[in-house]
Amino acid sequence: MARWLRKLLVGLSLMAIFLVADGLQVPLGTKQHSLSQHVHAFEPTKVGPSSRPNRLQVVVYDRANKELRACYVSGRCHYYCDVPSYEFDSFRWSVLPDSYFYVRIGALSAGYRCGGRPSSRS
Repeated sequence: MARWLRKLLVGLSLMAIFLVADGLQVPLGTKQHSLSQHVHAFEPTKVGPSSRPNRLQVVVYDRANKELRACYVSGRCHYYCDVPSYEFDSFRWSVLPDSYFYVRIGALSAGYRCGGRPSSRS
């Protein structure tokens, strides 16, 4: 019984130490942001000299505004509005992210394309 109790106390002590250390890493003056306010960038493919121009180079998703910008190797960028976060997360963790993007997010039938936004990289 004493051995079991000792292991429990050691485990709780280690957990407390790590929680305190994690709390000290965040400076007191910084504002904490929730996950929904962060902008995420994802590079699904490595760009090389043999990359096709229509391959995705970088995808940037703003969780707060639900806006997604997809830029291709050719330099073109397309903007998508009201994209649910689960679509971006599914794309990011997909085995074939390019295929997932073209079928689920980039397809005209998905209805995420924004009107009136610039379509070239600045």
